[in-house]
Amino acid sequence: MTRLIALGLLLLALATALLLVPSAHDARAATAAVTVANYSFTDSVSGTSTTTIQAGDTVTWTWNSGAVPHSTCSGATCSPPTSPANTVDPWESGTFSTPHTFSHTFTTPGTYTYECEVHPTIMTGTIVVQAAPTVTPPAATATFTALPTSTVAPLPTATGQPSATSTVPASITPPATSTPAPAAPATAATPTVARTPAGAAGAGASLPRTGDGGAADGAPLRWLGLMLGAAGLVTLGVGLIWKRRDA
Repeated sequence: MTRLIALGLLLLALATALLLVPSAHDARAATAAVTVANYSFTDSVSGTSTTTIQAGDTVTWTWNSGAVPHSTCSGATCSPPTSPANTVDPWESGTFSTPHTFSHTFTTPGTYTYECEVHPTIMTGTIVVQAAPTVTPPAATATFTALPTSTVAPLPTATGQPSATSTVPASITPPATSTPAPAAPATAATPTVARTPAGAAGAGASLPRTGDGGAADGAPLRWLGLMLGAAGLVTLGVGLIWKRRDA
């Protein structure tokens, strides 16, 4: 989801940048002004009869000659035709007096001479059309940054401590004891003192051994370790999911 959002923002940024870059036509389109007065054509920038523009620009002639009629004409249709003859981009405004304007857009580079058909020998001008520069918008480079990868470190394996085993002798033999005989009547025979010899049958009964349940005692530790490990993995997974959703 995060990568899709980042990609969408990047495309919007690129689209905005392209919309803000001016086109080649907008960068070069302009209008040159020429005044028709005093039996001459005067460019507003150069102050002479020569007007320099770029391909795609427009020249506008404005009559300011009072009642004296003039025209602007270039090509074979002029009377007399202009020299050299304009066969690439001819124009003809017609003859007018003040007030009047005439405009012509030049699309082909070159040098074009023109004249006033009413005063061809004293009223001439030149239009120099230069090739328009090529405007190249900067190339947009999309850079994708890989999201960091979370690595889950394996939990250490819980190992139960070995249980201490208590070892007792296999058998315990009680020491021999003397049993005093009760006092007997004077007439009675003195009884024989009975002794229980060491190692007699039944005297060496073995006590139960301890410490054999060591393996059983370590089982709860192992289960606790597994449960803690599973809980840790689940918690980490839920945290990563929430982190991505919040991002």
